[in-house]
Amino acid sequence: SRDTSNEEYRKRYELFVNDIIPKLSPQWMALNKKLLDSEFVADLKGTYYERYCTLVKNSFDLYTEKNIPLQVRVSKKADEFARIVASRNIFYDGKEQTIPQLSLYLKSEDRAVREEVWRLMTLQSIEEYDTLDKIFTELVSLRHQMAVNAGEENFRDFQFKSYDRFEYT
Repeated sequence: SRDTSNEEYRKRYELFVNDIIPKLSPQWMALNKKLLDSEFVADLKGTYYERYCTLVKNSFDLYTEKNIPLQVRVSKKADEFARIVASRNIFYDGKEQTIPQLSLYLKSEDRAVREEVWRLMTLQSIEEYDTLDKIFTELVSLRHQMAVNAGEENFRDFQFKSYDRFEYT
């Protein structure tokens, strides 16, 4: 999202998402399975090793090969969404500025400045609403399917576990 116009960065990202992750994921899970199936895993004592084994088991439990193509699609859609948002530049105060740069004007003591900048930002958001909404809707559908494939009822529960948040009450 730092340089959305750099084609080389984009190609390298797409290579990683399209070619490396789909090949790496099954290998990584095979390695995790070897660890979990090892007769020596019970000998790993102490908070660090126990925590690590818990994390490995959790990622193994959530893993399904059916989600690999969905993860690729999610990565591409999320990147597309981020590129659109990151490339939003608005001409204000004599120069073209990004949304984060413009948001500083929202802290101005001058109400007219705050209002003008807010209107410019909102107008641009409205112009991109349909595109962003379509991408977001696709992401919701893909993420829900990933959750179902992993045996979860919904994406919230799936994501909660994928963030390794299973120790909270």
